[in-house]
Amino acid sequence: MGIVSDDETRVILRKLATCVLWFYILYYLVSLLYVLAFGLPFTLYVCFPFYFDDDDFKPLLRSSDEDDRELPLASWLSCVTTMLLSTILIFFIVKNTRKAWDYATSISMIHFVVCCLVNQAFPLNWIWWVTIIPTTFMLSSLSELSIYYLHDMKEIDLEK
Repeated sequence: MGIVSDDETRVILRKLATCVLWFYILYYLVSLLYVLAFGLPFTLYVCFPFYFDDDDFKPLLRSSDEDDRELPLASWLSCVTTMLLSTILIFFIVKNTRKAWDYATSISMIHFVVCCLVNQAFPLNWIWWVTIIPTTFMLSSLSELSIYYLHDMKEIDLEK
């Protein structure tokens, strides 16, 4: 039996599936916190990670007096917070500086495809795109830096 490498397809697919699964678990947990914090109805919680409409995803409050006035802001904040916290997922699951960027962009691309499938539409909201692209870059950069400095650059014990 040989040594299993991080470059093997089955290892990459297993790690990617694990990252995506934990990404959506994290997304729903963060969304739950924002639903509770903003006092939004729980009926909105089910599709919370998949909002990308102009009216449902922006860093502003709605001007109306509806019950879901805070929905666009909560949806946007949950997206940004989840992408930021996903750095931890890549750090613990991937553990490879070279591949951190690959996994970060793959997670974002899979999220894009799932959003399109759930909504059965293409995201035309420019705020969604201006949020997803920089947060993907932020996720990849923070993942690479955290793995590099906290995992790869550990002090080497020369006394042994």
